[in-house]
Amino acid sequence: MKKKVLSALLCTALTLSLFAGCSGGGTSSQGSADAGSASSGSAPSQTTASGSFDQFTRPVIKSDGALKIACIHPKPEVESQKRSILQCELEAKQRGWEFQDIVYEVDAEWADLFKNVMNQGVDAIILGSTESMEAKVDLIAEARNKGIGVYSNDNQVVPGVIMNSTMPNGSAAMSLMYQIGNDYDWDASIGFATAGAIQVHQERVLPMQAICEVYANLETLDTLDALAGGADPFTYCGDQSKTWYQKYGSDIDGVIASCDAFAMPMAEAAQQYADSLNPDFFCAGIDGGSDAWSYIRSGGFFKYSYAQPFEMFTHKVFECIDQIQVQGLNPGDEGCIISKPGEVLYSEGVVITADNVPEVGANINSVFDYYDDDPDAWYNWEGTYIVGE
Repeated sequence: MKKKVLSALLCTALTLSLFAGCSGGGTSSQGSADAGSASSGSAPSQTTASGSFDQFTRPVIKSDGALKIACIHPKPEVESQKRSILQCELEAKQRGWEFQDIVYEVDAEWADLFKNVMNQGVDAIILGSTESMEAKVDLIAEARNKGIGVYSNDNQVVPGVIMNSTMPNGSAAMSLMYQIGNDYDWDASIGFATAGAIQVHQERVLPMQAICEVYANLETLDTLDALAGGADPFTYCGDQSKTWYQKYGSDIDGVIASCDAFAMPMAEAAQQYADSLNPDFFCAGIDGGSDAWSYIRSGGFFKYSYAQPFEMFTHKVFECIDQIQVQGLNPGDEGCIISKPGEVLYSEGVVITADNVPEVGANINSVFDYYDDDPDAWYNWEGTYIVGE
């Protein structure tokens, strides 16, 4: 019998901080394929524009390119966050900007860290995977009115945030669902793992479950909320999936998680029940990276991973900072990556299976359609993330 259990449980701040990235408000824009290249401006002088492009003070312009920026983000427990921070470091190095990596363990630390960063005289702040953004609008407004640019990376847009860069989570999830549906002839009973209190996870799971409602032979067999596991949602997903495997046996054809980090322990748990599950049982997730692709290469139950272009997300944020605070462009100006303040730039990824899983040693960007072998392109910078074992 179908169960549609869509929980909205409150969870610990530590857990939320790991997975709070979401697309937020604003108008979508695909942006250019390569989002431009690093630029440092021209005249070696610093100016502050008097005009403003939104209700806040215009961010400072440093035409000499000597920006001081900071990225504030939760402790990078998952690979996607590590990839984003690595790209931040590469972008800042290539542009000659001073970069601070500010990490917090729990959301309660965020406000003090943000205030400290403001007082250190930074020119721009990037917010990555930040929970409860609505509660942070006052401090964001304070920073903006000091002439500090505030930008989101794979995060939510609230008043004061100039732009966000992410993927269209709902359509990405549907790409994954259509791939699985075709592979299984639209006949499967599926368990879903999500994070009920986090927007981005619901953006992914709810559309996939809607597809199960309209295909006669697709079924949402069960749903678990990973955040019900407290500070360790990964172990919780593995443990809860074991109860499914015991309860449903061959009646469950696969599990789909709202992120790879939930799906991988569910795949490991499935190995323990391999004798009672269907031989073509599958596990699927969203994010991509070395850890997930290693599972796929192994030939086990983890068979699908939607790969997100986190490097492109980050590059677009840095291009925007350069255009706004070095070149002196305003949103909507010719050559500016955003058409208005608060815009969300979307970049799409790709479904990874055993047929197209990247090889160990590959440049992570080579997975995506914007990549070519141009040695001078940003995605071929020395130090770019390389796929591991």
